[in-house]
Amino acid sequence: MSEMKEKMHTGDLYLPGDEEIVKEQAVYQDKLCEYNLTCVDDTHIYVGDYTMIGPNVTIATAGHPILPELREKLYQYNMPVHIGRNCWIGAGQ
Repeated sequence: MSEMKEKMHTGDLYLPGDEEIVKEQAVYQDKLCEYNLTCVDDTHIYVGDYTMIGPNVTIATAGHPILPELREKLYQYNMPVHIGRNCWIGAGQ
């Protein structure tokens, strides 16, 4: 087991790009995409470099009118989402 992989479970700082860690995570990548993050992208979502997004986060671009009459007609609006650089969106936010 690599030193970085050992640190992964101790609370110490580690580099997630460690070869052994990346190799193991690649095996699970498809499943993570299915179960991890949700993006409702009716328009654009921009995510800056080095941004981390935790599990069970929903990023939605769609909004719905306050007036019930407009919602009954199925109106909605979309605004692009811009998430900056070096942001951290915690789990379930």
